[in-house]
Amino acid sequence: MENPGHIHKPSTNTLAAKLCHDSGIFCFLLISSLLIALYPIPALGHVNPALAVAQSNINTPNQTNAAHPDTTVSAPDTTVAVTTVTTVTTDTADTADTADTADTADTTDTTDTADTADTTVTADTTDTTDTTDTTDTTDTTDTTDTTDTTDTTDTTDTYSDPSTTTSPDTVPSPSPPAAPDRKPGFTLEGPIDYPAYDSIIMDMANRKTYLFGNYNYAEITYQNIHLKAGYIEIDMNKKELYARGFTDSTGTVINRPVFREGNKEYQSRELRYNFDTRRGIITDVFTEEGQGYLHGSRVKKERDNSTYIQGGMYTTCDLEHPHYHVQFNKARVIPSDKIVTGPANLVIQGVPTPVLVPFGIFPNVQEQSNGILMPSIGESGNRGFFLRDVGYYWGFSDYMDLALTGDIYSRGSWAANATTRYNVRYRFSGALQLEYSVNKFGDPEAADYREDTEFFVRWRHQQSPEARPNANFNAQVQAGSMQHNQYNPQNANDYLSNTFSSSINYSTMFAQRFNLSAGFRHSQNTITKEVDLTLPQVSLSVQRFYPFRKKQRSGPQKWYENITMSYTMDARNEIKTTDSLLMHSDFNDFRNGIKHSVPIRSSIKLFDHLNLDNTLNINGYMYSNSIRKNWSDDTLVSGNDTLYGYVRTDTIHGFTQGYDFSFTSGVNTKLYGMFNFKRGPVQAMRHVLTPSVNFNYRPDFGKDVFGYHLSYMDGHSRSPVNYSIFQNAIYGGPPRGESGRVTFNLQNNLEAKVRDRKDTTKSSRKVMIIRNLSLNMSYDVAKDSLNWSPLTLNAYTTLMNTIDLRFMGTWDPYVVNEQGRTINVTQWERNRKLFRRQKNEWVFNASYRISSSDFGSGKNNEGQTAGNGTPEDNQDQMPSMRSEQPGMDYSASFDHKWDLGINYTFRYTNTYMPDKQGFEYATIQTLGFNANINLTDKWRIGMNSGWDFESSSLSYTSVDIYRDLHCWEMMFNWIPIGFMQSYNLTIRVKAPALHDLKLTKRKTHLDRF
Repeated sequence: MENPGHIHKPSTNTLAAKLCHDSGIFCFLLISSLLIALYPIPALGHVNPALAVAQSNINTPNQTNAAHPDTTVSAPDTTVAVTTVTTVTTDTADTADTADTADTADTTDTTDTADTADTTVTADTTDTTDTTDTTDTTDTTDTTDTTDTTDTTDTTDTYSDPSTTTSPDTVPSPSPPAAPDRKPGFTLEGPIDYPAYDSIIMDMANRKTYLFGNYNYAEITYQNIHLKAGYIEIDMNKKELYARGFTDSTGTVINRPVFREGNKEYQSRELRYNFDTRRGIITDVFTEEGQGYLHGSRVKKERDNSTYIQGGMYTTCDLEHPHYHVQFNKARVIPSDKIVTGPANLVIQGVPTPVLVPFGIFPNVQEQSNGILMPSIGESGNRGFFLRDVGYYWGFSDYMDLALTGDIYSRGSWAANATTRYNVRYRFSGALQLEYSVNKFGDPEAADYREDTEFFVRWRHQQSPEARPNANFNAQVQAGSMQHNQYNPQNANDYLSNTFSSSINYSTMFAQRFNLSAGFRHSQNTITKEVDLTLPQVSLSVQRFYPFRKKQRSGPQKWYENITMSYTMDARNEIKTTDSLLMHSDFNDFRNGIKHSVPIRSSIKLFDHLNLDNTLNINGYMYSNSIRKNWSDDTLVSGNDTLYGYVRTDTIHGFTQGYDFSFTSGVNTKLYGMFNFKRGPVQAMRHVLTPSVNFNYRPDFGKDVFGYHLSYMDGHSRSPVNYSIFQNAIYGGPPRGESGRVTFNLQNNLEAKVRDRKDTTKSSRKVMIIRNLSLNMSYDVAKDSLNWSPLTLNAYTTLMNTIDLRFMGTWDPYVVNEQGRTINVTQWERNRKLFRRQKNEWVFNASYRISSSDFGSGKNNEGQTAGNGTPEDNQDQMPSMRSEQPGMDYSASFDHKWDLGINYTFRYTNTYMPDKQGFEYATIQTLGFNANINLTDKWRIGMNSGWDFESSSLSYTSVDIYRDLHCWEMMFNWIPIGFMQSYNLTIRVKAPALHDLKLTKRKTHLDRF
């Protein structure tokens, strides 16, 4: 048979078989490659185990093996009959044994001599690569030739002289083939690709296969495993695979072995693997493990995929020569569990440090796991040494986790925190955080000793829209003690905010018409100590419907068929008190009630241009108590004040209800005016005018027949005083006095159409000049005097999308006397003026942000983030337990070289003061700004501040400096003035797994207590 020899630039080969053993896919790959390599086929091509056919590009006989110059593979000198098989394949996969003349156990082929009907068998003498007699289409009666395919483990095969020819008449009688010595677990589960981009050489005598990639790669791919190297050698005798890089003309080793399984990749200098013992030795390994990188000078891979490392190091730096690492002599890597080392030493920039540990344990898991949360160690000026955020983390499941942490200080202060997160995809997500702390300042024996107990609750819950389309539940809760954010702020906003607010809401729709919502509201002010609590607030509404519209419509609609009705019920229970009295309140301290509203509306078109809208509003009130007032002649002592006679208010418990109604009718339309200009940049101007006139009538519900309003006799003035029995009710009650008010309203909108000079197509753009200018005034026909209300004017517009201008003014048509009371004399009657200016207010607000990208500088290192690792790393972390330094948010990116934001508000008010017979002027100004400057790709400086015009000083100010140190980062936060005056310097490893490997120097605002 001719030697396949040296093949150049082959195409892709694949092999399909199965492997039973479950010891590891990497082992499967190596075994499969060996089986393929020893087949008498060209370097690349598709091999079918049942049929192997000779291919072209065969070199001349006696070609010297390039990989082993001393080895010569001989080619056959003469043609061979079919019984003289000269090609020997691998003993372990001899599925096509057709060239072994010395195969004494292979007696199946010799049955040709007794086959007297096989007259054309001599034609097989030219078929030197006839791997199975089943391809001999002329041998119609040689049925026993097919038994050659079962000779897969012929251990007696030896390589014979291919020039030897055996006559069919002298072949001994066949004997039964020996039972194959098959080893279990050698069946492939899919095809294998094994291209070599330079060449493939097969040494039949020594049973070796050589794959050369040289300046490219030789590769082996099996399922999710891929191995590539500059050179790969397979030794069938030793059952070993060897891979290394390629040394170029300069002596540099390139294309070192790279092994990838799934998303895991190993890089090494050399790789040797025994597929019989399923163990391997890897030299100079570099691989990613968990959140770090593992280096090893010598690595032994075990049957269970665990590895032993000699002379290695662990780091989170991705460089070949890392900035820092933990050096160890021995280590074991347990897949999807941990990395355990012996004695280890921290090395920074190649310099060993005094930091020594007797052993090291590093996480090596991608999924959730439980474990101890390492504390931060430090010192606080007035609370002593501390351990902060020490605790334990439980990953209960893929949907929920829990972290319990605590702080302890040497001078007695302590804190406990619990944080849990939950997330069920397409259903809901949220987090709950509970904090409790005891802060002790100073010496217990000193007069300035201070002890405060603080708590805080944070809860966030969000329901996914896909969970229940007709129902929704969400919560946003922030509640706690008043001084919590002064002692334990998580960020600058916590410290600067003086209001906590919470809301819990549930809403649903049923019967495709009814809407139900229930909620909880909470608000507290840290300055005034006031607390507003609403528990619960329920609302039920019925969507608008047409009571007089027929289901089966015929002919045009009647006017009454457009009448609509709806219904709304509101119920609320609330209390307004101080934080110290809240826990001592009972149900009688709450205000509660129910209000029903039934609006009935109709709309009619008049003269094709006017809209006539009529509305009848009916309201009902239900309360659990009402009030009664009486004059008492007793003496009342309140503090230092003594009252001789006072009004006594009694609360009458019991169900009380009332109702009122009002009728409104209005006419409105829209008028458009267009002005075109032939010259200049302005093409046209459009003025939209919306006039409306409304009439509202309400009866007098203060009459005695209703019983909603009573009176008592004032003991001092000896005159009756009217009051409402629903005076303190949550929704009020029916109002006193008849009203018949006619309201006039005029709204204006003005916009221009301007040619766009930047657009070469001469297109135009709209510019809003006045977004809204409205005039409003009313006349009450039911009053006997002062029928006209003040004229109000509101104007609003925006300039250049950055400046907002607002104007609000009121003008009174009546005269004011010397006591400041408005009398029934018009300005026209006394001063020949229509109105008297009462109050004007101007508001100017400008906010502007500018960055380097606005000047064509582009982005700086787009995608690179400054902060605690990558954005994905930050998202995976637990919510922050607590930070003693607010405002330290270094998650900003290096997208812009610099950016600057400014916000300025100016408010000017003048109000007429009757007692001074003149105007009082007041101005309010606020200025805030923030800036970020990226000095280089690694340095970033940020600043937040503002100017307090009232005190003529800077408001809350902070300076942040960030330095990206590749695998490390430096953060410096400085608050130079104010209550939060402090600084914090931290240098730490970026990777979250080693955040505790850091150096910190700080001074907090609490150290000043």
